[in-house]
Amino acid sequence: MPYQFNPFTGNLDIAGGDATAVALNLKGTVANQAALPSSGNTVGDVWQTADLKKFYVWDGSAWDDLGTLAGPPGDDGREVELQANATHIQWRYVGDATWTNLVALSVITGPPGPGTDISYDAASREVRSSTGADATLPLVTSSAAGLAPASGGGTSNFLRADGTWAAPAGGGGGGGGGGGGTVSYQEFTSSGTWTKPAGCTTIYVELVSGGAGGGSGRRGAAATTRTAGSSGAGGTFVSRWIPAALASATETVTVGAGGAGGAAVTADDTNGNPGTGGGSSSLGSLAIASASNPGSGGTATTVAGGLATPWGPAGLTGLYTAAGANGTLAGSGLLGHRCMYGPGGGGSGSGLTAANAAGVAAAGGQGFAEQKNSGANSSATGGGGAAGALGAPDGGNGGTYGDGGGGGRSNATADGGNGGNGAFPGGGGGSGSGSANGFNSGAGGDGGGGVVRVWCW
Repeated sequence: MPYQFNPFTGNLDIAGGDATAVALNLKGTVANQAALPSSGNTVGDVWQTADLKKFYVWDGSAWDDLGTLAGPPGDDGREVELQANATHIQWRYVGDATWTNLVALSVITGPPGPGTDISYDAASREVRSSTGADATLPLVTSSAAGLAPASGGGTSNFLRADGTWAAPAGGGGGGGGGGGGTVSYQEFTSSGTWTKPAGCTTIYVELVSGGAGGGSGRRGAAATTRTAGSSGAGGTFVSRWIPAALASATETVTVGAGGAGGAAVTADDTNGNPGTGGGSSSLGSLAIASASNPGSGGTATTVAGGLATPWGPAGLTGLYTAAGANGTLAGSGLLGHRCMYGPGGGGSGSGLTAANAAGVAAAGGQGFAEQKNSGANSSATGGGGAAGALGAPDGGNGGTYGDGGGGGRSNATADGGNGGNGAFPGGGGGSGSGSANGFNSGAGGDGGGGVVRVWCW
């Protein structure tokens, strides 16, 4: 039956002379034409097939094909592009300059998820989570990535590809009895353990004990002598060649600490405080550098500096250690003693004479002087930390490797100057100055720390 659409009523009219109108009743979609219902239909029922998108209308006895009912093609739509800024998702037509907000990000943002606290325990290598999902990180191996194992100390070991630590192999032969082959080297500035490398046949070790602390000055009344403390001796330098067969697989390394300077005197009519001796340094029982002797506290008489032990008497330049300088009745300090191959001693500070006159402080002694000077030394003393002066009463710290600290400068109407600290390794501490009652005496300077160095071929 032919139909035509009536735009005024929205119905289908039977074409031809019959003006009967058929009201449309859109029922839905079926798979194809064969699936159209054969019973229960009412004139005007319309179904669309899913396969060809055609519409069929029931005319009372059969399904009439209405086609797709498609209108003429429309104009092409314009392309749209989207973006997100800090607050909104926006849109615009392609080619336009202006963006228009589409939806606020706050509207489409959900609530925060639950937080998770993460911590790491280095001893067990565990990464721990507040959710209970813990994990242990593996160590590195030759076939898998992981964390480096503990090195066991030292400053020159390296991590091998198999995940173990080893001493580095250096080129060249040894000298002075060392023999040929590769060399390993470790420096210890704190106590630890030395492990003998595989294949080692000869050991060379250098040790420096800690420098001693200087003494503080006396605090006393006018018309009395108030000496500075005496300064601390430098640490001792020792070197030794050792057949590796004499060494155990591991040897305990002890590095001597620098001795503390004597504390300033804060009570009237009181002698100064002595410094503390520097600690000995050793490689097991194979080699030892002896402890150093501290400076004494100032008194009303001359006080001797820390003795150079065991290589030379006080008052002389040592080959491998240097003595501390005396605190004197004359008021002025004495220069610290140089050392040819070891640390220098501290310089002594100045005191106050019975006439209440302030002396001049002295510089510390130079350490390892043979290495620092071209040719013979012109002096057996000085060359280390600067002496304290008026306006800057504290002695200077040891300026270069192993130098002793300078002495502190006295003043009859002010606190005494402190002794300077000895330089690493093993420099002796300078002594503090004397002072009048009512003013603190100068504190002694600290000694420099020791060191142990081990080569093995």
